[in-house]
Amino acid sequence: MSDKIRIVEASNALGLGGTEYVLQLFCKYFDKDIFDITVVGFYSGGPRADILAAMGVKVELLNGDRNRFAEILEKTDVLHWHGSGRLDEDVFSVVEKHKPRLVLQTNVFGKFYKGNRFYKLIDYDFYVSKMCLVRRMCRDGYSGLKYSDKRKLLYNPVDYDFIQENLPTFVAVQELREDLGLVDCFVAGRIGRADDHKFDLVAIDAISLLRYKIPNFRFLLVGATEKIRKYVSKLGLDDIVVYIEP
Repeated sequence: MSDKIRIVEASNALGLGGTEYVLQLFCKYFDKDIFDITVVGFYSGGPRADILAAMGVKVELLNGDRNRFAEILEKTDVLHWHGSGRLDEDVFSVVEKHKPRLVLQTNVFGKFYKGNRFYKLIDYDFYVSKMCLVRRMCRDGYSGLKYSDKRKLLYNPVDYDFIQENLPTFVAVQELREDLGLVDCFVAGRIGRADDHKFDLVAIDAISLLRYKIPNFRFLLVGATEKIRKYVSKLGLDDIVVYIEP
């Protein structure tokens, strides 16, 4: 019998979203001498399933099969769930009956539903930014709820090696600056999917403050929606925002 820690990295599906990418990075950089890794797509697979399989990671696509999930959990030491914080009944009713020694959640959107009986199953609830964690604790504090013993900050991992291997050259950066009219400008930006659900207006609100504090400030927006463009115009920021299509 292996003495490795048997960990299941699981999510609803294994598409190309950020949630699944974070799951992939954990799998890529776990010490394989310590961890025996299985990835579970509880409802469906997706392109990420093929990427993980090509990395040599065992992948289980369950199509909502609770019985198969129960079998997997019976041989699991640690379950690491990646989700919105909703704690789906189909998934966690199985966890309730077949709980591993440790249950972790990466709470991507920082959600919490008061009265959800499954939250007691979570040993550590990881929030991906300090802002999300503080906001959650403040909101629940107003209701007299206290979960500081299990709520922790754990930033999403960054694939440093991949970034280093794909950094653009200095010449390429300068050419892009010239093409976009950004020579001698201080540039900040935001890159994301063109989806209003993925965009917080706090980024745009910050621009309206920075324009008066930083000379020649420009803001790059990759993946802006029509709603965001209108908000930029409403704040009178069209002259300092540069749009790039995804």
